[in-house]
Amino acid sequence: MQDSPPDTPKAATPEAQSFMRIRRAVGYLGLAFPFVLVIGGLMLSMDDRVLPTLSDYFFTPMRDVFTGGLIAIGFFLITYKGYEEPYGFWSDKNLTFMAGMLAICVAFFPFRACVGNTICTLPQQWFQFDVSQYIHYGAAVGFFAILARLCLVNFRMVNHGVKTNSKSGRDRIYFLAGRSIVGALIALLSLYVLDRLFGGVLDFAYRVSLVLILESICIWAFAIAWLVKGRADNTKIIGAPMKAILKLPES
Repeated sequence: MQDSPPDTPKAATPEAQSFMRIRRAVGYLGLAFPFVLVIGGLMLSMDDRVLPTLSDYFFTPMRDVFTGGLIAIGFFLITYKGYEEPYGFWSDKNLTFMAGMLAICVAFFPFRACVGNTICTLPQQWFQFDVSQYIHYGAAVGFFAILARLCLVNFRMVNHGVKTNSKSGRDRIYFLAGRSIVGALIALLSLYVLDRLFGGVLDFAYRVSLVLILESICIWAFAIAWLVKGRADNTKIIGAPMKAILKLPES
């Protein structure tokens, strides 16, 4: 299996360069996303505290950043082709499409009811609050779970069996990123389960912004893995013509 998607051009064409720039931008957006929300929220809000979750920034002046960032990430993931073989249903193309759709659902379906003078969004008007809330939480869990799968399985299966220092280094990063997402996701789900059993757990987690931190870990971990994967694919795209001329082995 090659280190770049089958449909990716093997020369550094303007289209390929544009694709890689957009891909890098999505990775950097993921890294910056939590910071921008928190810092922007502190600067624009009268309440000088970090909010309990990233989703809470939907109900602040940072709403456009929250929805815009998730929609940008979502649409790129939807259009990303990646590998189709040998995974079948679990191919990069299918998984990133689902992840992109789920990211957009997180953006469009708020987890809190609109109250007072707040203008309700279309999903809030079309659906009852409980429905919007469940879609939001379900989409968020599904989104993070797919990101973990991409890091732990799909990204690491590229050139499976090839032993090079660069390949081994990338695989370690993908593995650590995937494990970080899984660990953070389990911690998030555990908080909600423990709160149902004992009560007060979420109140404490919200006070110390633990949920926001765990959500940020998931996003940062995938963003790092995504950038590493993009760099490897970029090297492949740009380096392919010269390697063909020199008859150098693929890394």
